[in-house]
Amino acid sequence: MPASVVPSRRGQRGPFSYNAPCEVGKHPKGAKGVKGVMIEVKQITRKNDNFSLAVDFSVNDEETLVLLGPSGCGKTTTLNIIAGLVSPESGEILINGQNIIQTPAWKRNIAFVFQDLALFPNMDVEKNIGYSLFIKGIPKKERQKTVRDMLDMVHLQRSFAKRKIQTLSGGERQRVAIARSLASPPRVLLMDEPFSSLDHTLKEELWREFRHIRGKAPCVFVTHDLEEARILGDRLALMKNGRIVGWDTTTGAREFQGDPAD
Repeated sequence: MPASVVPSRRGQRGPFSYNAPCEVGKHPKGAKGVKGVMIEVKQITRKNDNFSLAVDFSVNDEETLVLLGPSGCGKTTTLNIIAGLVSPESGEILINGQNIIQTPAWKRNIAFVFQDLALFPNMDVEKNIGYSLFIKGIPKKERQKTVRDMLDMVHLQRSFAKRKIQTLSGGERQRVAIARSLASPPRVLLMDEPFSSLDHTLKEELWREFRHIRGKAPCVFVTHDLEEARILGDRLALMKNGRIVGWDTTTGAREFQGDPAD
């Protein structure tokens, strides 16, 4: 084992304990270069049939935290709880110290990029990207300027504004979904395997672009792909069976014991 990585303390009890390596001198909830805690998921629990979720973590300002694990381990459920789409049985979600657990989803100012993107097929690109601004009553000229800025940010030509969603390629739709999520600056950005349906070449292209735009808001990114997690995350949380079983920075991801897909 490299000198920079040591085993964490063992023997912790309860559903929120973990047992995995972390960097010397760093608490699992800390990361180099971040400004401060922005969102805290505190002892959130939920039970459903034979599955139980119990998670506890924080995400710092401008940080991307990756939840890495196999299908069915609770990653998407965790995002849905943060977004307010699913209610937990217990726990708190704090943004800047304010508990939002009772706040309706539409009031949380949390952006969510779904696996299937959930773009509006009856709207063109401009209306999709500017939808949240329209709902907030932002004047048309200001909305159009923001849409142009967002298209520039995700490397789409401004002429795409009038394109129909059905005419876009998979990669172009991904870019539009990301632009829409950031058009009205969110307090938190959630991303649920947004690149999983793309071929590897296109994934790599979008990974590079996402690395350039991340940091616009604290981000929780879900994936089962270790390579994607290493490239996009500032920290990794390894999830299995509804629990976070390991923490590490991406530089030490190889030290996780076992295959996340197991």
